[in-house]
Amino acid sequence: MVKKPLIEKVPDISFDVKKLLEEFKLVEHHVVDLDPINGILIQRLFHLIRGDQVAQEFTYMSYTQEVCDKIREFTKYSHATYRYVMPNTCYNWHKDEYGDFYHIPLISMPGCMFVYKDQCFHLPADGSLYYVNPLKFHTFANSSPVPRLHLHFSVL
Repeated sequence: MVKKPLIEKVPDISFDVKKLLEEFKLVEHHVVDLDPINGILIQRLFHLIRGDQVAQEFTYMSYTQEVCDKIREFTKYSHATYRYVMPNTCYNWHKDEYGDFYHIPLISMPGCMFVYKDQCFHLPADGSLYYVNPLKFHTFANSSPVPRLHLHFSVL
């Protein structure tokens, strides 16, 4: 079995974050709250692509379509989702049971950290695509004053 890294920048792939954020504005009003944990809202999301369902607005998002097509050449994802992690919040300690996750950070302040057992990782909004290992115990903390936004790809 090949040992997967915790987090790894995918080489030779980069995107224009400014263009992605401009097109995100077309769907931002569709972002919904996930169930709060103990009354605290941790995450908000919008599925751009969910299996074989595609958001209607996606047809107007030509650059985002290019990005999704480029990533589809790299990996066969099933979901493309915008994910906000709210300010001053943290997920529970968990591991996912299956899949691979890829992230393009769109808004990411220095206080936004993936945390594994004894390592922390900040993914800057620099246009990079990152592999994030969901099969190891981890959490995510946003200790910044603004929501963190990633375009998230799930290979399920």
